[in-house]
Amino acid sequence: MSVPDELLHLCWAHQDPSGCLDQVPCSWCPFSSTCIPNLSKIQILAPIYHADVCPLLSERWEIRTRLLGTNISTITFLTCIISVLAGLAIVAIVAGAVGISRKVRLRWKHRTDDWWRVWNYSPFRWLRGWRLRLVDVQSTDSTSPLLHHERDVHDGNLET
Repeated sequence: MSVPDELLHLCWAHQDPSGCLDQVPCSWCPFSSTCIPNLSKIQILAPIYHADVCPLLSERWEIRTRLLGTNISTITFLTCIISVLAGLAIVAIVAGAVGISRKVRLRWKHRTDDWWRVWNYSPFRWLRGWRLRLVDVQSTDSTSPLLHHERDVHDGNLET
């Protein structure tokens, strides 16, 4: 990261965090106690784009900026943001699971005797591509005849 000499003189002259953060283009590196020029648009995220933002590599993610003051570092800021987003994602997943389980439970309560379904190809929609639709399977009673007309063995009459 190349920095003009005037900014170096402006920032390096401060030896305390509050004086450093009073200057607009400066940020504070706490381990080395240095005030450094920071020309990033979002100064708190400067370590993402510039590995050498602070003099010591170990304090790269500990940079303090004017936006959040001396108590919030980059790693604290990113941890907070990721935690909030992960919490929202978990809430969304749980809400989706509850909604799906309610629909499944409702369909299970109101099912009919022929609730089994199979997939069938719809031949009338071949222009739109292969489409699958659900088809009801009729239940058959084990005592009902397999054929419509069955001969009565005893009197020779046809039953319908």
